[in-house]
Amino acid sequence: MKNENLNRFPLQQVNGWIVIDKPLGMTSTQVIGKVRTLFQTKKVGHLGTLDPLATGVLPIALGEATKTIPFIQNHQKEYIFDLFFGLESEKGDLEGISEETLENYKKAISKGKIANMLSQFVGEIEQIPPAYSAIKIKGVPAYKRIRKGQELMMPPRKVRIDSLEILEQPASHILMIKCRCGLGTYIRSLGRDIAHAVGEKALLSKLRRTQSGCFLEKDSFSLEILKKFLYDDQEAIADVAQKCFVPLETVLDDIPALSITEDETMQIRQGKILQKESPFSEMRLMFDTQLIAIGKQTAQGIQSLRVFNF
Repeated sequence: MKNENLNRFPLQQVNGWIVIDKPLGMTSTQVIGKVRTLFQTKKVGHLGTLDPLATGVLPIALGEATKTIPFIQNHQKEYIFDLFFGLESEKGDLEGISEETLENYKKAISKGKIANMLSQFVGEIEQIPPAYSAIKIKGVPAYKRIRKGQELMMPPRKVRIDSLEILEQPASHILMIKCRCGLGTYIRSLGRDIAHAVGEKALLSKLRRTQSGCFLEKDSFSLEILKKFLYDDQEAIADVAQKCFVPLETVLDDIPALSITEDETMQIRQGKILQKESPFSEMRLMFDTQLIAIGKQTAQGIQSLRVFNF
């Protein structure tokens, strides 16, 4: 990468959401580090960590877009996973398991047998998360306690499964399943429980996230393609931003918009409360087409919760 290209994307222009197609083998933190370097910015946030053995949709916020993270209301997730029957592991996936072991323990499974009982996992269910997870037990992530040799009894938690569908059976011992679910669902635990429901053992051999809220697989870019857009293509910055970024209006689409005047915009930027009433308890404050702030209705008027400096 040539030094003269490093300032091609000025810091003040990096405000928005991008969707990275996280590759196999990288942590979410490593991906974020790559994006931070590519855009030459320190202000970065993300939604929904993916571990190294998972791929797919990893939404990343840059600049002022990080302020929208607490206001995102759409937490619908979609995953496609391969369930490998015949054995299970503490982590619920292939990590640390040899090819020889997989070959020796694989077990053919009836697609119809699994399809007939998937409905019992749709709706609000209880699941026990894997011990190798980021859930904190007395302030410490569970996986760190496990690595120190501590024994844990993970408490069950309620999650929401919206749909389960078998897409195909790529091998006699593998089923490819699509799951749409709510926030906090552990797909490895779901796969384990599906197998247990028919008296079998299974683990995940592949896991891909295809949706995280309003962020979709079709909008995602690999790190290599993103780098090409930023440094190799001779395109205007605005064209790159339009191609890569998800509009904030899409991200905050669940929050109603309220138009404000130029004078009211100045008041909001000065931290003042607008002396007016809104039919909404929480709203996007818009001057023309520009997002100015997220506000809330109080007894005194409309108060800003987050002000954006675009």
